[in-house]
Amino acid sequence: MRSTAIFLGLTVLGALSAGAVTTLQVSTFTPSPGETISLWASEVPLGAEFLWDLNGDGVADRITTSPRIQWTVPQGAHTIRLIVQYQGKVFASIEALIVADPYIACWQTIIASDGFLEVTVILRAKAKLSAPGLRLKIPEGWGTEVIEINNFIYKTKGEIQGFWSRELYPGDEVKFRYRLLPFRKGLSFIFSGEASAVVNGRYYTVPIAGIIGP
Repeated sequence: MRSTAIFLGLTVLGALSAGAVTTLQVSTFTPSPGETISLWASEVPLGAEFLWDLNGDGVADRITTSPRIQWTVPQGAHTIRLIVQYQGKVFASIEALIVADPYIACWQTIIASDGFLEVTVILRAKAKLSAPGLRLKIPEGWGTEVIEINNFIYKTKGEIQGFWSRELYPGDEVKFRYRLLPFRKGLSFIFSGEASAVVNGRYYTVPIAGIIGP
């Protein structure tokens, strides 16, 4: 059985086993290009082996007996997967998107509550940004309920799309929060979204980092 867990906005995706949730945590989902980050798994059995795929090609780039590694992140979006093996079997499979961009840091967290998922998207400027925006795909079979707008001007039709009518300077943040409500039990989803802004006079987009799916 797989489960989503959030710890201070830095946790990705886990597997539920014997009452404990295995999670992958990262020091940041949105490093600057060339920055070294830490990745570590928690709630893992003693004697587990860790297979780290850092470029999304399905092949482990590192195999360790330690649940923690450091990684210098190249510029761009990187789908990473951690497979935890224990006694010859897959104990957990965990996937996330890390985005190293010089202009925009945008990530989302998902908290599983009773009957719905609460999604928080935070966009932080690394450079001067104009009209920062979001485009969030609504998974098939799910409804939405917006719960925190923060002056976000948006429309909803198959996706949530909108912008903030303001400028951001390095370190400034804006936030948008909504719920995903399943139309029936047992639904899963793949998170898909992008952040945008006008940077140096041109329209610029990056994928939203964080959890990919439960």
